[in-house]
Amino acid sequence: MSAAAVYWILYPAKKRWHAWRHGERESACGTLTTAHLKEQDAREIVTQLSDDQPACGTCKRIVESNAPTAGWLGFIKRYLKHKHCTAPLKDLEAVAALLVEAGPPDDPVALELFEQVKVLLLTPIRIRTETGREFRKIVGLRDALALLQPRSGSLAAVAAIFRCWRNVMGRQDPGHFKIGQVIEGMLQVPEPEAYLQYCKTKGLEPLGVAFHPNVLARARKEPALRGLFGGSGEYWKDTAEQLHIVRD
Repeated sequence: MSAAAVYWILYPAKKRWHAWRHGERESACGTLTTAHLKEQDAREIVTQLSDDQPACGTCKRIVESNAPTAGWLGFIKRYLKHKHCTAPLKDLEAVAALLVEAGPPDDPVALELFEQVKVLLLTPIRIRTETGREFRKIVGLRDALALLQPRSGSLAAVAAIFRCWRNVMGRQDPGHFKIGQVIEGMLQVPEPEAYLQYCKTKGLEPLGVAFHPNVLARARKEPALRGLFGGSGEYWKDTAEQLHIVRD
């Protein structure tokens, strides 16, 4: 978040000042929105705080941090807040670190990647307890993160495969799926379009079905897909090694 593009707002019902980036629809922390400002005008707006003007802790950390990871973490937290859900901070920081590899939060390419990531990794499901209480929870995120190794290009790869699935199947909503299982399946398919076309002809269109282990096992035996999975077990390992060599 650029300092020149940040305003500090003191809202009547808030005790602390909140950072607001020019053009955004909510504060950096997500607790102050345009809806609040439509209901009641801000008490005061400044471009820089003095020592006696207490800032929201989350807003301050996001604004003062030079690490793009903090910016992405703010994006993720605000998205999950809108979904009425949260997840362990360690997991969210891991997702943010992977997004940094694509670019900063104001990069159009990185933002497009984030749109895929929101659906693939950050989609909560509704949980009902034995007492009848309902809540939203992200299930399987940590298992998926174990497969998405840093500096391997795997996050961009699965996002591209998800985009390919949407194009081939003509769908936007993936429906219910197990995050870790789908990610593991995606990383076994080095040529996703050919594989997904095969799935479509077989009526195996839902995301969770197309990348189910049983469907993948069946596809490996199909004569029409002979050679598609050849060496795929080492595909991402080799890719990671090549990227490491280039960086060195």
